[in-house]
Amino acid sequence: MAMMIYDMTLQYQAGRSKTAAEQRRADEQLGLMAAGVSRLWQRATRPVRALRGSRPARVPGYAR
Repeated sequence: MAMMIYDMTLQYQAGRSKTAAEQRRADEQLGLMAAGVSRLWQRATRPVRALRGSRPARVPGYAR
């Protein structure tokens, strides 16, 4: 099987250390993705929660 350019890029990125700025950017992107997934999950489960009459539990110390 021939190695694709994408595979070679992944190998290069895995073999080198990220700068602090690159790491911050990666962390920011991961956080934004997690927030998006959380919003989708909340929207998807909203009808079920409405039918059951349950509300999400409030956790002390966390603002909404």
